[in-house]
Order: sequence, then C-alpha cells, then structure tokens
Amino acid sequence: MADLKDVEAPQNTHSEDKDAAAFEMDDVKDPKLQNKRNETVMDAELLQLEEQVHSLPRSRFEMTLSNPVIFTYILVAFASMGGMLSGLDQSLISGASLYLPIDLGLSSADNSLVNAGMPLGAVFGALLSPANEYLGRRMAIIVSCILYTIGAALAAGAINFGMVFAGRFILGAGVGLEGGTVPVYIAECGEVLGYAIAAMFLSVEGNWRYILGSSLVFSTILFVGMLFLPESHRFLMHKGRVIEAYAVWKMICGFNDFEAKDEFLVMLQAVTAESQ
Repeated sequence: MADLKDVEAPQNTHSEDKDAAAFEMDDVKDPKLQNKRNETVMDAELLQLEEQVHSLPRSRFEMTLSNPVIFTYILVAFASMGGMLSGLDQSLISGASLYLPIDLGLSSADNSLVNAGMPLGAVFGALLSPANEYLGRRMAIIVSCILYTIGAALAAGAINFGMVFAGRFILGAGVGLEGGTVPVYIAECGEVLGYAIAAMFLSVEGNWRYILGSSLVFSTILFVGMLFLPESHRFLMHKGRVIEAYAVWKMICGFNDFEAKDEFLVMLQAVTAESQ
C-alpha cells in the first residue's frame, strides 16, 4: 500500500502543474489582462515624456484647453476655413466679372486673364508645397493666409488691369499652398457661400470690390486662429521633437484610455522607423 501512495503522489502533482499552466495560459489569452499589462508599460514610457513637457518654452500665442474635445473642435473649425477659402475664391470671380470690365475698362482678353489669374497662381503655389516640410504645417497655413490677404486687398483696391491680375495671382498662390496643407473638404460649401455673397452685393456701387475683398474676412480669421493653434504632432515627431509632439497629442486626444496611448506610441515607433 505504501508503494501505491508513492506512485500516486507524483501523478497528482503533475495534474496540478498542468492546471496551473492552463490557468496562466488563460491569463495570457485574456485581452483585458494583456491590455492592462501593456498599458502599464505605456504609462511608464509616457511618464518619461510628461516629466519633460514642463521644460518646453511657452509661446504667448499658445492656446491651452483642459478638454481635448473642445480643443479639437476649435482646431478643425479654423483649419477647415482653408478649404472654404479655396472654394469661395473660385466662385467669387464669376460675380465680380460682371462689373470689372465696365469699371476698369477691361477688354475681353483682359477679363479672361483676370479670371485665369487665380488658377495660374495656384500652380505656382502648389510648387511651394514642400514648405510644409521646412516650415511646418502650421506656418505653411499662416504663409498662405498672408498671400490670401495681400492678394485679396490688392484685387479689391485695384485701379487697373495690372493690379487686379496681380492680386488674383497672389491669392491663387495662397490657394495652391493651402491646398497642399489643408484638406479641402468644404470646397462645395465655399462655392455656395460664394454665390450667396455675390447676390448680396448685386445692387451695391463698386460691388465687385466687396466681392473680391470678402476673402479678407476669412483669411484674417484663419491667420489669427493659426497663431494660437499648435503644429502637427506627426510633423514634430518627424523632426525629432518628440516632447512637443507629446504635448500636442495630449491637448488634442489626451491619454485617458488605452487606445489613445497605443496610437501615440505606435505612431512614434512608425515615424522613428521612417527616419532611420
């Protein structure tokens, strides 16, 4: 009987080991537990970045909001004005062309060139798109706003063909640069708004000046807004400015859930791999 007990004891131990191993495997397969372990590692990495954020220089124009959702809405609202400006400026000239030849004494050929001024300028502006890499997305939008504003002011105050053509060409350069930086996802709304503005100035003396100059309103709003908005976090990562990228991501998305932490760190790894 003693021999039988000696034989059975190892069998029970082996069974218990198998049960323990199976239990551990279940833990590994459990996505919640696995995410919890991964999140602990992520928190350790993000904490290192958090400790360095406070050493970043603060800009007097920098906007800070505690709620990432509100900040995202503000960022998208300002950035999308670039698309609206593009559609707006393409449609405004159709209304202004009804009065330009009369007030400035333009021939049919001159009027055609004025209409073509913005597309020609946009070709030149599109060639400036590499400025996104050298100046950053934010600064490229600011430069496009400056071109918008100069072009619209020159066209609205034109007293001859040369001024109105130059104004439309410069404005077109802003369109081309902006088109390579800001997604033009509200261009159709811009066209509708352009027709509405043209109708609004139908019976006003010197109406074409108001039509062409109306771009000043939105370009000025976009320009001022971009002064307070941050650079793209992906661009900052691409330039090796990881701490600044972390600060921007924290403002836009936050780090309150696993998905946000995971997405940031995966993006950081991908951009780092691209740069090597």
